[in-house]
Amino acid sequence: MSWQEDIYNQHLQKTGQSLRQRVSEAAKVLKQSTKGPNKTETRFENEYLKPMLMAKEIESYAFEALTLKLANGCRYTPDWMTKPTDAKPITFYEIKARNMIYDDAIVKLKVAADRFPYFYFYLCAYDAKTKWTIQRIFPA
Repeated sequence: MSWQEDIYNQHLQKTGQSLRQRVSEAAKVLKQSTKGPNKTETRFENEYLKPMLMAKEIESYAFEALTLKLANGCRYTPDWMTKPTDAKPITFYEIKARNMIYDDAIVKLKVAADRFPYFYFYLCAYDAKTKWTIQRIFPA
């Protein structure tokens, strides 16, 4: 028996787990979630994006398809990204319920609009009374 096998056997006696079991447990923890859009984001998709796709105003759309690096360690992932059929730039939509309008995503949205002026950014807020309020965020 080699020196490394001795160390491995001592480890097995201490922990009661093989390395394979520990790696499989770690893989379960590291697996990313596959969460999809919430109810408000799904409503926006059904009421705006799907009709735009049917009318051939956009070629495609995707949920949280791209993450933008804003600064050192600060990133922003828009809710929806669309690719227009004409020469317009790629468009990003940030979806919020009216009662969630003030959070860090709004600040990141404004910074992203300044940092990436060659994309279009929209803030879309849903309120049951007034329905959708869609506002384009322009670079400063």
